Amino acid sequence: NALMEPRLWLVKNLGICIPFAVGLWGSILCPEPVKTTVAVGEPLTFQVEDKRNPSRKELDDAHETFCKALMKLFDEHKGPLGYGDRTLEII
Repeated sequence: NALMEPRLWLVKNLGICIPFAVGLWGSILCPEPVKTTVAVGEPLTFQVEDKRNPSRKELDDAHETFCKALMKLFDEHKGPLGYGDRTLEII
C-alpha cells in the first residue's frame, strides 16, 4: 500500500495513527456497497524501556492491553448496531 510509509512516519514521529479504508477494487473513491461502521476507542499508551527494542514481556503486556480495549469497544457498540448476541473472539 502506497500510503503505508507516510502513515508509519506519522506514528513514529508524531505518535498519531490515521485509519485508512479502501472500497471496491482498492479505490478510496468508490466505497463498498455495504453499510460499514467504524468505532474508535480511547488512545492506548504502553510503557516500554526502549521503544526500538521492547522486551517480550512488554510486547505481551501491550497485546493484552490492546485485546482488552478492543473487546470493550466491541461490547460497548454491538448492541446499538444490532449485534447484541455476538461475542468477539480473538484468536
